[in-house]
Amino acid sequence: MKIAFYLKSIFLPNGILSYGIELGKFLKNNGWDIEFLIDDPSCKVDSIEGIPVYSLSSRLDLVRFMRLAKYVKTKKPDVLISNIPARNPIVALLKLIERETKLVAFFHLPPRRWNLFKSFVLSKFDGIVAVSESVLEPLKRFTGRDDIVLLRNPFNFNLIYELAEQKLPPHLEDLFRTRKVVLYAGRFEDQKGVEDLIDIFYIVKEKVKDALLVLVGSGSKEDLLRKKIKNMGMEEDVIFIRPERNIFKYMKRADVFAFPSYYESLGRVVVESMFLGTPVVAYSSEGDHVNILSKFNLVVPTGDIERFAERIVEILYKKDISEFVRFEGWEYYVDEVGNNFMLYCKRLHGKHVEISVY
Repeated sequence: MKIAFYLKSIFLPNGILSYGIELGKFLKNNGWDIEFLIDDPSCKVDSIEGIPVYSLSSRLDLVRFMRLAKYVKTKKPDVLISNIPARNPIVALLKLIERETKLVAFFHLPPRRWNLFKSFVLSKFDGIVAVSESVLEPLKRFTGRDDIVLLRNPFNFNLIYELAEQKLPPHLEDLFRTRKVVLYAGRFEDQKGVEDLIDIFYIVKEKVKDALLVLVGSGSKEDLLRKKIKNMGMEEDVIFIRPERNIFKYMKRADVFAFPSYYESLGRVVVESMFLGTPVVAYSSEGDHVNILSKFNLVVPTGDIERFAERIVEILYKKDISEFVRFEGWEYYVDEVGNNFMLYCKRLHGKHVEISVY
């Protein structure tokens, strides 16, 4: 079976891309034909993680549709997955030219600003997938459809553990060994609460003198963050690291992971960090990760930087952190999610199969 994933970009860190990579590699290893369609016109690569990349290379919706239509006509994927809600109207138009390709909309965040037009667009999709429970129920309410399925974020935990064992450059190894490290990995954008994190760390630093903030990522807020850090006199206590695929080597060595995001479906980094034994402190925003962290009292009210800092300090002073990281996550294993996705695709094409997760 041929599956095409329609993604926004291939820049890391990117939770939606990571979802596509893990699921795509699993399907490829099981003999399926997988390809990524990339919306970002700056994409210049031919493949990522062994999966071919086809770039639409345009900022114009009409041109995007024409190239999508050409792709569907020539390559005839069995299933085309849209991971970009803003592009769903374009994808839905494909029904006018190719009825054999099944169209599936993936939602990684709860739908916002719903209206009749969006409901009409989604009615043209053969299937809708929610990647977390916090997304599933809003989707059902907004669409009125009872055929929406839950396919959780897939994680290759064996690979995560293997990558986490890789060494850091010597100067970073020394820093992670001798300092109390607060880690953030993700995009530097408003949604992620990174400006709050600088204020949070300033409070932490007053109580933990050897604390170090490590920021792995990039984004539109980077210049603002650097300026703020300089104005607060913390240049010697904050380091930036460019985004990369293997953030796990930093996670494993950090003392605590900070996740002040305002909204998520599931923060992948939360699952990854907890799996590696590093506790996470997060805002009580939307998202399944809040349910995970609440069991360990690691969630603070959104916007409460004082409480956030206090929780980090408490963890940094704890000699035994086992009470914060008892996490199994079997339902996120890539084999579980991947097998269910294969069954789902077969069901879309008329085969009577049962999916174990709804």
